[in-house]
Amino acid sequence: MKTLIRVRASACSCLILLACAACGEAGDRPGHRSPNVKPVVAWDLPDFSCTDQLGRAIGKQELEGKIWVATFFFVQCTGPCPDMIRGLSELAKETRDMPDVRMVAFSFKPEEDTVSELADYAKAWRADPQRWHFLRTESDAAAWELQEKGFKAGDMDHHTANFFLVDRKGRVRRWWDARDEMERASMLADIKTLAAGEELAVVDH
Repeated sequence: MKTLIRVRASACSCLILLACAACGEAGDRPGHRSPNVKPVVAWDLPDFSCTDQLGRAIGKQELEGKIWVATFFFVQCTGPCPDMIRGLSELAKETRDMPDVRMVAFSFKPEEDTVSELADYAKAWRADPQRWHFLRTESDAAAWELQEKGFKAGDMDHHTANFFLVDRKGRVRRWWDARDEMERASMLADIKTLAAGEELAVVDH
C-alpha cells in the first residue's frame, strides 16, 4: 500500500511540474497575447482639433490614413503616466519600421501643459516628432470629454490607464492596459494585423 501511495504521489508531482513548465513556456513566448481578451469595436471618434509639442495643428483629419495608439496623461503626473508613456515608447520602438503608425498622447491638463512644456516632455522621452504627437485640446474639460465620450473610457473623475488602437478611418478598434507587458504585446499584434490590411479578430485561447 505504501508503495502504491508513493507511486501515485510521484505521478502527481510530475504532472504538476509539467503543467507549471507549460505555463512558463507560454508566458515567456515572444509575442504571447494577454489572456484578457478585449472585444473588437468600431467606435467612430468625433472630430477634434489639438496642438502638438511642435505647435502643429493635429486632429482627426490629420491622422486619417494612419494607424495610431492613443492614451491620456499630463506632464506633472507621478502616478501611472510615466509607466504609460514608457509603454508607448516601447510600442514606438517595436513599430519603427512601420511608417504609418503614430503614437498620440492627449494631455488631461492642457491649460497647464503648454506647447513648450509638451516639447520639453517629448525631448525627455526622446520621442521622434515625426511619429509622436503630445496633444493639448482647447481646455481641460474638452480633454476629459474626449476621453469619456470619444474613447468611452471612464468619466470626469477617473484617469484611464488604457491604450486605444485607432484604425486608418479614425475608429477605436480595441483597447489594452498600457502598463501590462502582455497586453502591450497583444496590441502590437493588433497593430501588425491592421498594418497588413487585415481585420482584427477575437483571440482564440
